[in-house]
This record gives sequence, C-alpha cells and structure tokens, in this order.
Amino acid sequence: MIGNSVVYPAVSAGNNKFKLACQLYDQRDVGDRMLQKLESSSSLPAHPNTCGVCSHFPCRVPRSLLDPTSGGGAADALCVVLSSRPSHSLQEYLDRLVSQEEPTEYHRQILVALLQLLHGIKHLL
Repeated sequence: MIGNSVVYPAVSAGNNKFKLACQLYDQRDVGDRMLQKLESSSSLPAHPNTCGVCSHFPCRVPRSLLDPTSGGGAADALCVVLSSRPSHSLQEYLDRLVSQEEPTEYHRQILVALLQLLHGIKHLL
C-alpha cells in the first residue's frame, strides 16, 4: 500500500522488459481534483523523481485487491497505470530512516530526500 492506494507490478505485453505498475484507488476516494491532476500529469516532461502516468481508467475489481482484509464481492476502482513502480511513499521512507543507528547516515539521507523533493517540486512548477 502507498497512501490510500494499492500498487501491483505489471509487465507490458509488447515488451516484457518494460516494467509498469497498476495503482488501484477505491472509487469512493477519488475526487474531481485527483482526476484533473491525472489528466495534466501526462503532459509533464519525464523526471527521475516522479512516476509517469501512462493511462487511467475506472474498473471493477475484486474487493480483496483494494483491501486484503475485506470480504468477497466487487468494488469500483480507479486504475492508474504508471511507467515505473514506486517502492514506497516519502513518509514510509522517512519512517525507515528513523531506525538508522548512525546519525551521520541518517542526516545524509534526510538531506538527499529533501534535495530530491525540492528538485521534483521545481520540475512541476
């Protein structure tokens, strides 16, 4: 899980070396603002600190794909196809850094994460 979505790895049918990801959101969590962001993100140039959105579409999936602890049945979802598979969110990355025992390495990683975040924001503006 990344945020309020679930990410599954996928492979392109035309080229199995091209790794994709399918990010599923519960349709109840999707608003107009998120759809506008998805529409505009396809026009952004590539950047190493952002995932490119190849496509997005509504779909109906087994409820267990959105929440493994839920019962059976189907759920409406939004599927976002990403050009690369994100490993975790910034919050999860920072939570992992807290467990670092060496302060110098911890501070170095925090500064690298901050630099990447600032580059990503600059790229989006």
